[in-house]
Amino acid sequence: MLNSCFRYDDPGPIPPPPPSATTGQSDHDEHEIDLGEPDEEQVLDRGTLPDGLEYLGQYPTMQAYLRAQLEPEIARGCAWLLDHLDWRAVQRRFEEDGSRIFAESGHVYKV
Repeated sequence: MLNSCFRYDDPGPIPPPPPSATTGQSDHDEHEIDLGEPDEEQVLDRGTLPDGLEYLGQYPTMQAYLRAQLEPEIARGCAWLLDHLDWRAVQRRFEEDGSRIFAESGHVYKV
């Protein structure tokens, strides 16, 4: 039974979307972020990140990051499901709040 593969903790009421998600901006609006040419130490230093950019960790690919986020939510006996996911669809789901997640040089960021 598929329902037994997923853990579910009721998070309570769903909060409203952040104000930036309701300003009428299109999902296709582009935002330029100048990361400059920092060396690896600067990339990991939170003080050097541009405003609005959140460092999520070091992962070789975007799929590795998304998989790491989903693995704790899947029961061990159903982990094989992760091998059959549409990772672009999973990323879109993670970005439903209007944010964007991207990988750059082995590091994952959220804008």
